[in-house]
Amino acid sequence: MSRGSQCDRAMRQTWGLPDRRHDLLHLLSMHPVRHHDRAGRTVESRLTGTGTRRRALGRKHRQVTGGLHRGRHLLGNDVVAHTARAATPPSSTKYSLRINNFDLIRLLAASQVLATHLLFYLKLEPSSTIGRFLFFTLLNFPGVPIFFVISGFLISLSWERNSSLKTYVTNRCLRLFPALWTCLAVTILVMLGSGYLTAAVFHLQEFLTWVFWQSTIYQTYTSGMLQGFPTAGNPNGSLWSIPIEMQFYILLPMLYLILPRSRSGFLWGLIGITALLALTSEWIVKTQNMDNRLGFGLLMVSCLPYAYMFLLGVIIQRCLPILMPVLRGMLLPWLIFYLCTTLGLHYLGGWQTGVRLGTNTPPIFTSVIIAMMTISAAYTWPTVSDRLLRGNDISYGTYIYHQVFINLVLYLEIAVVAWQIIIVVLATYTCAILSWLFIEKPSLSLKQKTLRRTSSPIRANDK
Repeated sequence: MSRGSQCDRAMRQTWGLPDRRHDLLHLLSMHPVRHHDRAGRTVESRLTGTGTRRRALGRKHRQVTGGLHRGRHLLGNDVVAHTARAATPPSSTKYSLRINNFDLIRLLAASQVLATHLLFYLKLEPSSTIGRFLFFTLLNFPGVPIFFVISGFLISLSWERNSSLKTYVTNRCLRLFPALWTCLAVTILVMLGSGYLTAAVFHLQEFLTWVFWQSTIYQTYTSGMLQGFPTAGNPNGSLWSIPIEMQFYILLPMLYLILPRSRSGFLWGLIGITALLALTSEWIVKTQNMDNRLGFGLLMVSCLPYAYMFLLGVIIQRCLPILMPVLRGMLLPWLIFYLCTTLGLHYLGGWQTGVRLGTNTPPIFTSVIIAMMTISAAYTWPTVSDRLLRGNDISYGTYIYHQVFINLVLYLEIAVVAWQIIIVVLATYTCAILSWLFIEKPSLSLKQKTLRRTSSPIRANDK
């Protein structure tokens, strides 16, 4: 048998292709003869050595798949495209997932939460027509649901690329806890500096219990010794979503474990669970508004009212090759469609039965549009985020720090509203930048090293 035939047979066995003389590989190996003949001799010579079989076949694989595009004029685009997809790993698509605007979208979402909390806690009511329009527009883009959608999209993608449970848990902890613990320390310093945390109110056991829950899994825990601080004894109320995010982290591997392994079976099972959770969310929200008892309050701090938003991100990620034509570069149509929908729902049904402005539980239909619009924004002009932020992600710091400084200006009773806003904004973004540079970025570097040992790293930080 000739050298070229031996090489073709080895490559067919590696790729699982049928052994036929007149298939695509046979034709490409003859065109151009000089290029592939020389490549064939190189691979065969390496096959005769020891310990180099995989590396040699990998090099030949890359050369031939590159030659697939050069052979389009010989066999036609449809045949070449089909064979190229067969040789592509299941997680790959023809669109690059590494270049996106997720960092910028998260920063805008965190800033939306900051702005709405400033308006609410400082009791700033827009009076002019333009002010009311801007306020209405601001409420139409709820930051927390956007966070949940992005989280489902990125974390499911990370899990599919590396399903090691140990790596998964390590990466999630590295993403959440270092910055969270630093924020807790800053919160304690703020209460000390403001003059609130004095010997008169300090109780060691209550304080240690509060610190324990704040630094682990129950950030909504309140202490009696902190009741005199603004927002009912919760110095950092924005952390309510952290336990919910942790519940999402637990939910995701369980879904991949119990759902069918086939792609279609998994997808339909996921859609069914998402629909069930969406209906459950609607029931919880509407029942709580009518009967605000303790049980419904506890449900609102669980993942049940919000899980379907997280799963919408997972569904879009799984269907991305199909959905990309209506997402990539299509932010403006989605934006117009969303604004028209929310305006119509608002004027037809009002807050309760319509769009539910200013809440973290938008109606199901608008939640689906928000999810599609968010992922579309990530892949519309996808280099904008890197150009503006240069790879820096201060969204997490912006989200976890802003409420601390809002409570500070409320406790100090600063009279001038403009100074209140300036202090909160400057302190929040300063802490967010410092947190990214000295806490989060070093922690994420450990996470990336862990990923590189087992799988390829993901460009976007999978929060």
